[in-house]
Amino acid sequence: RRSFIAASLQFPQTLRADSELVHQFGFLNTDFSRRLDPALKIPESYQINAGVERDLGRGFSVEANFTFTRGIHLWREFNANAAVLPAGYNNFTEFLASRDFANFTNPITNIRPLHNATNAGELVRFGYASLNAANPNAITRVVEFGVPVSVMNLTSSSTTTINAALAAINQLRPDQTRGELEQLISAGNSFYRAVSVELRKRFDLGRGFLGFGNGLGGFTFRAGYTLSSLVDDGVVNTSDALVPGDFRAERARSLLDRRHRFVLSGSFMLPRYVGALQLSPIWRVASEAPFNISLAGVDRNLDDVGNDRPNYSGDLRLLRWRKPGEPLGSGVFEAFSLPPVGQSGNLPRNAGRGPGLFVFDLNVSRDFQVMGAKLRASIEFDNVLNKTVYSFGSEFIDFNPGAEKSLLLASRTGRPRQLRAGLKLEF
Repeated sequence: RRSFIAASLQFPQTLRADSELVHQFGFLNTDFSRRLDPALKIPESYQINAGVERDLGRGFSVEANFTFTRGIHLWREFNANAAVLPAGYNNFTEFLASRDFANFTNPITNIRPLHNATNAGELVRFGYASLNAANPNAITRVVEFGVPVSVMNLTSSSTTTINAALAAINQLRPDQTRGELEQLISAGNSFYRAVSVELRKRFDLGRGFLGFGNGLGGFTFRAGYTLSSLVDDGVVNTSDALVPGDFRAERARSLLDRRHRFVLSGSFMLPRYVGALQLSPIWRVASEAPFNISLAGVDRNLDDVGNDRPNYSGDLRLLRWRKPGEPLGSGVFEAFSLPPVGQSGNLPRNAGRGPGLFVFDLNVSRDFQVMGAKLRASIEFDNVLNKTVYSFGSEFIDFNPGAEKSLLLASRTGRPRQLRAGLKLEF
């Protein structure tokens, strides 16, 4: 194969659909594939910035800026082979409940198309409740006019029901011989607005540390505050909308959005009588970032994409993170519910409010002259105060109807206190 490829492909030639190499080694994946939109564009970004800077004297200066950044043609994806809802129905739930679906055994494969259990019926019927009152996930069997029928509950959490529903609407796909077909399109947008104020102090060797001493020390610092907003309609290039192609409905606070940010950093050169050490601290604090609440990859709206969100009937302001041992707000869990199979949940994207940010690091270093060379010894402290800063990691958490204890619970933390020592020789 290596020699064949070397002989058949030469730069800058690329593989074509009718290439001999494709015919020999390629195969069509009918369950999942990707393709480029014919009108795909390169993403663009436009930025406007206006600022003013003022010298305050004695090495101090202040600067204020306004920034607006607009991203367009951002790459997103949608399932071009998702089932198309027939006219006259509000959602696939209504369509599935409107009729019985054939489930006869294929004489060649000996497999039933929708539900292939040993006790499966010749027909499959979808309803809004289970015939088994004790188990809403149960698939029951009834016989009508001598024909066995499997009855499934569209409000259950049964994956068997979801798989049967997907098979039942396969007839509504543009291409019934293929499954999910993700098409990369230029439909994404982002909006960033920020006002920042920064106070700076230049390094001054003449006054010593904090303005006193023997003239052998000095310091510089930067303090900055930013008030900002970042709105987007997806996380990465492969983001899908909850409703295929409807990215406007996905616009929400970005996972990277933190409304308030403050940074204080500096470099302090201590006088010689206290070791001539150089201290470089950095302190960063920020308000909470949002997080997304999903259904753990379950495809209840039947679009082949596992980005579904639950229904929520409560106050969105109550969807705040909580630390271990902290109780869940009253009524929050009860306000969540699973959307019926065939529908999308009403909870907006990135509706949760997560933990804030607190980072305090410190670098301590000292220079030595060794035989005409400079030796720098340094110690780096990460999270000097060893403060516990909670996070969700990927910023995605799941709603599980049977897991109230874990809902909105931050299960990860930032880095603990760490210490690194190093030597650097310059000659």
